[in-house]
Amino acid sequence: KIKEYSFQDTTNNREIDINNYVNRECFKQYYSKPCTGGNCNGDTFTFEVIDRLRGRCKGNLAADRIDNSLSHNIDDIQPLCITCNCEI
Repeated sequence: KIKEYSFQDTTNNREIDINNYVNRECFKQYYSKPCTGGNCNGDTFTFEVIDRLRGRCKGNLAADRIDNSLSHNIDDIQPLCITCNCEI
């Protein structure tokens, strides 16, 4: 997921501040907590490992950018489930 965000930001010429960029630790703090987006039923953020050797997992957590002109910076994202993020 984080690599996807980096690709999106690079492709759209958004500056990436490596010291403030969304990362695994940022994501980990949200797992098992409910989404507050309002378009779901408070779905709990979950993930499952699908390829341990390659470090791949899938989940329902999305890092929604508050200011869409910025990269996926930790101080400019809100955690949303995929359902709520797609409704915005």
